[in-house]
Amino acid sequence: MTLMIYKPQLNRLAALALIILIPVGGCIWGSVQYDRTLEKELIKNIEPGKTTRKNILEWFGPPEILARKDGVVLLPPLETGQGKMREVDSKVFFKYFLQRHPIAEHHVVYYYFNEGEDINGFSIPIPIGTFFVSLPATSGNLQLSELWVLVNRQTEQVEDYVFLEGEEK
Repeated sequence: MTLMIYKPQLNRLAALALIILIPVGGCIWGSVQYDRTLEKELIKNIEPGKTTRKNILEWFGPPEILARKDGVVLLPPLETGQGKMREVDSKVFFKYFLQRHPIAEHHVVYYYFNEGEDINGFSIPIPIGTFFVSLPATSGNLQLSELWVLVNRQTEQVEDYVFLEGEEK
């Protein structure tokens, strides 16, 4: 007899737990990184005139792009499926340094970038018969970090750097 009294209460508790846990069970929050991480602590260590080219390579690895004065940089096509590389004038990579430094043949720019996406959202459980189908409702903002490092190849020293990060919706 005691079992009959508790059974309806257990069913109500189980139903209540399902109502509470199903929507919460599909929550998603996080961050997805696509390339390398540009650690801000390492970027803070860059000191023009003291930091060397070797330090930069140790901290960040090989650059995504190495731009030389009066050169051409090959970039992948904008659309997938196009096999042809794009040629871009290397002056684009010197733009942040032109007003502060006389650019000479011995200067190069190491360019690094990182793309990531902050993901926020949840999944909505929809009952279909005795099953639940989960529909995701997520949104995210593209996070872009870029680092330009001006290196003097004669002295092997970093002369300047620019770090930018932003959000694109």
